Amino acid sequence: MSSNQAILQVGGVRLIAAANYLAYAANAVTLLLTSRLLGAQGRGSYSAVLAWSTTAVAILGFSLGPTIARALATSHDSSALRRVIPIAFALISILMLVSFTFLLIPFVPALDLAWRERIVLLCMLPALLLLDWTVYFFQGTSRPFAYSLTRSVPSLFTVAFLVVAALHRLTLFGAILSFALASWLVAAVASYVAWRHLVHSASSGWTVDILRFALRTHVGTVSAVANARLDLLVLSVLIPLSSLGNYSVAVSVTSPIAVIGASMAAAYYRAVASADGGQPLHHAWRRFLLPTICFSAIIAAASPLVPLLLGNEFIPAIIPTLVLAIGTGGLGAIYLGTSVLQAVGRPGLASMIFVIAGIVTILSLVTLVPRLGLVGGAMSSSGTYLIVGTLAFLVSRRPTRAS
Repeated sequence: MSSNQAILQVGGVRLIAAANYLAYAANAVTLLLTSRLLGAQGRGSYSAVLAWSTTAVAILGFSLGPTIARALATSHDSSALRRVIPIAFALISILMLVSFTFLLIPFVPALDLAWRERIVLLCMLPALLLLDWTVYFFQGTSRPFAYSLTRSVPSLFTVAFLVVAALHRLTLFGAILSFALASWLVAAVASYVAWRHLVHSASSGWTVDILRFALRTHVGTVSAVANARLDLLVLSVLIPLSSLGNYSVAVSVTSPIAVIGASMAAAYYRAVASADGGQPLHHAWRRFLLPTICFSAIIAAASPLVPLLLGNEFIPAIIPTLVLAIGTGGLGAIYLGTSVLQAVGRPGLASMIFVIAGIVTILSLVTLVPRLGLVGGAMSSSGTYLIVGTLAFLVSRRPTRAS
């Protein structure tokens, strides 16, 4: 890697990390507003809506996001993407609407919403799908500025809409509507820009390769969702909404710890995907470890401050926050390690890591949550992150590149 490339890589990491932390700062304001104004039960409902909707996008999106990034990072011919994306978007949007209407809403207690809240929830699903794909597009084309805007602006708009709603008395409907409007605004602009940048060519091949890579990647995507959100999903079924609200606070407070790994994954993706990816891979891991450990210690030490900021109703969130702070750095390692494996054309190995994570998560949740409740969920997630994060680090340090 040349000196100019190295400078651009460092700048990309800083820009993406700054955008991620700006998004998490906005999410912190969202956390404060929804927790203070909706209470623990309202916060639980809001977090359940977001968890289930983002999970549906990841699972039903057929891993076309990572596939788009991989395709654009390794080829300049995007004609197949122009054929696949419109059809896939229409079919997946319909599938999400049907799944939520007939499978999730009737059977998940936390999604037992009023009719107008259900309508907003269903309408925002296609926007979340577009956002997911455009983020991967900018990652695959090494556009850190556009990537950063797409990651951070939805959170900023959500805060703006929440503040406006709070002036008139914030309700659960207002909170969900704020998130949906912000998602649609940014998704519309970002997807238009991404579509304009796709190079149109006359090539007729390569579509089958896209679908094959998506299929190989999707097992890992499904398992990754289980690893990252299965605790919230399971708890939304097993515990009261007020307890779920406390747990979601702990997740929100500790989630910035994983930002360092996610930032490295996005910034170094194209360099690792190239033929000389060894040196940037070493740089990415070296710049990940120490800052993550330090940040985890800071958040763990600050966990007793949660009820001081959000109110005494959130005292039960202290211990889950402390437990999650210990292990969430492992989630950042999972993001970085699996991104490396996908970049070098080894999605099967990434899928294997995510499958192991999903199995460990399920077994530990079934064992710990009935006995320990919120703390059991936190112990399950934290332990899984540490075990599987270590595995991702070991496997991805010297990956064998696909031919």
